[in-house]
Amino acid sequence: MKHICLYDLKQTGVIILEETGVEYFNFTNGSTDTTSRAEGIFVPISNCPLEDIPEESLHYKLQQALHDSVDNTTGATSLNASNISAINQLLLEISSSDSYRVDLDKSSESQLGWLYIRVTPAGDFSHFAGFDEFTGILTWPNIITP
Repeated sequence: MKHICLYDLKQTGVIILEETGVEYFNFTNGSTDTTSRAEGIFVPISNCPLEDIPEESLHYKLQQALHDSVDNTTGATSLNASNISAINQLLLEISSSDSYRVDLDKSSESQLGWLYIRVTPAGDFSHFAGFDEFTGILTWPNIITP
């Protein structure tokens, strides 16, 4: 197995969960103490604004939407219906053709910086032309927001 570090990731990306012989890993749960790993294909998602307005980036908005789902003592993330609804609204910003949504079957495994999603590729401008619907992981820079 080959391993690729995403610690210096500057934007949001999707790991398509497939057997590839390549494992990606990233800091998650808002700290450098937790590392999550998954085998697959990594696809960067480009929708990040200029560096001087980071609060407009998708990863910043995801951190904000998940902020109240984190147990400050353990660092564990626990998604609830409100978080999931807010995240699904944010996921609409990613693509005008593909459909992204929280994977409810794996939501208990999600955490800050590592969110299980379902993706339905569609249209001429799909990020995932030729793919059928799949489970993936949305990952982003491991930042802690107030």
